[in-house]
Amino acid sequence: MKNEESFLPFVITGLAILAIAVMVNKLLLEMVNEYVAQTITFLLVSLFFFLYFWWKSGSADASKKPSASGLFAGEAPLWMTFWGVFQVGNNLLLLLTTLALTAGGAVPSPATLALATLALFCYTLVAAVAVWKSAARYEGPPLWILGARVMVLCVTLYSLASCVALFSA
Repeated sequence: MKNEESFLPFVITGLAILAIAVMVNKLLLEMVNEYVAQTITFLLVSLFFFLYFWWKSGSADASKKPSASGLFAGEAPLWMTFWGVFQVGNNLLLLLTTLALTAGGAVPSPATLALATLALFCYTLVAAVAVWKSAARYEGPPLWILGARVMVLCVTLYSLASCVALFSA
């Protein structure tokens, strides 16, 4: 019963965040291109979920501030590695890279684009390993482990496919 009770606020929070994200995305589309608007929206959603789990964790998990090596060794809680390192980190890095590459309407050179894509892939891979290791230590419902690993696998494979497509062109 406890798991069901704790799952309902998560679903309600998720639906509220989704509604806010749709409105924010519509506002952003009036100011920036579609790709940047989507990246900002994903970043905001990830940040909201990270803050939600940070708030839900109370002082028990939040007071354990893992070192960078501990974070990437899977010693941090699953919510922290998935939402903080993987989701927020990836989306923030993607947004900053996109803005830097397209500043002033410039079109990046193929070499610059390839280097940026490779850097993003490297971060994604390191973050994916951190989530995978953290999921191995997670003692909660198996659904969260499966969900985190499937999401990480899909994003990492997509990132790898982007690198392969870019470097083979």
